[in-house]
Amino acid sequence: MSYQALRDANTARQQDSSYNCQDWTFDDWLLATMGEWGELQNYLKKVRRGDFPLADAIGAIGEEMADVVIYLEGLTIHIQPDFVLQPDTEYYEHYMRCSPDTIAGQCSLLTAAFGDLLYSKESPQLNLRLIVGMLEDLATELGLNLHAEVRDKFNEVSSRVGSYVRMI
Repeated sequence: MSYQALRDANTARQQDSSYNCQDWTFDDWLLATMGEWGELQNYLKKVRRGDFPLADAIGAIGEEMADVVIYLEGLTIHIQPDFVLQPDTEYYEHYMRCSPDTIAGQCSLLTAAFGDLLYSKESPQLNLRLIVGMLEDLATELGLNLHAEVRDKFNEVSSRVGSYVRMI
């Protein structure tokens, strides 16, 4: 999966009459993105707390992470229609130098980046690139293939809502 492929599929699905997000605003996409981010954090918290082992939750964690990326892409369309999600290596390298070595620490930085996205009107693209880079890093650390998770989740949702749009 490339982020351009996700953009193309998301755009097509948003135009599909069977999909119920056609009239969503920036606020709707932000609400959905943050809701999925909260669900992902909840699973990670429960693993950290010892409610269940990571192996038992990894499937749900992958699905929630995919939801975050898919909704983040929908949000991106509203921020700047010609901007496609992708990690920015120069900006991302700064994060890597100060990256915490725990999953909880990475989640804290991601939460701050989401907050900056909401309140920083000057350059949301930098925040989007940082967020997607950190999500890729977190997925790798958890042993997930984020691109495969996104593709599979996108196709599952398309099937559920009766949309013809699929990612390859």
